[in-house]
Amino acid sequence: MGQEPVKLYRANPFRIAGLVAGVMALGGAVWWGSASHRTPPIAQQAAVAVPASPVVAGASTVLPTTAATPSPAVAVPSFDIVRVNPQGNAVIAGRAAPGAEVSVQQNGQEIGRATADQQGQFVVLPATPIAAGAQELTLSARSGDQPAVSASAPVIVLVPALAIAQTAAPAPPLAAALVILTPL
Repeated sequence: MGQEPVKLYRANPFRIAGLVAGVMALGGAVWWGSASHRTPPIAQQAAVAVPASPVVAGASTVLPTTAATPSPAVAVPSFDIVRVNPQGNAVIAGRAAPGAEVSVQQNGQEIGRATADQQGQFVVLPATPIAAGAQELTLSARSGDQPAVSASAPVIVLVPALAIAQTAAPAPPLAAALVILTPL
């Protein structure tokens, strides 16, 4: 009655790889299915009640300690698209706070105004063409009774000068306007 020898088995690397892949897939499915990693949109988040006075220990009513919600950040208006044809006609689109009144200025003078939609998008088609040469376009937006907020970076537009007199021969096609975004 001797001891039986211990048998060692060699591990199959494909079985180990399959087991590891299965565990990872199961963990990923659990994570993906859980609602804890998803954040509801800001509009659906409940308001947090903050007590007006500090809670004193031993008081009869104790409110849960919650962090104060930060004031909503003011959405700074920004350019998404600035297209200017050789004649100076422009299409200007961008983003601002939803419902904000957006003003587009050329060298400090307003050339167009629009109201941002529910997604914060706006489009301005200036009534007058942008003058030839280098022009600086800026944005400002006002929401309700809040002060106006200006865009952080202006856009420089270079509109080519057009010949006033038309000749009998057709003129070559005009070059497109050049738009330069300036970093701060």
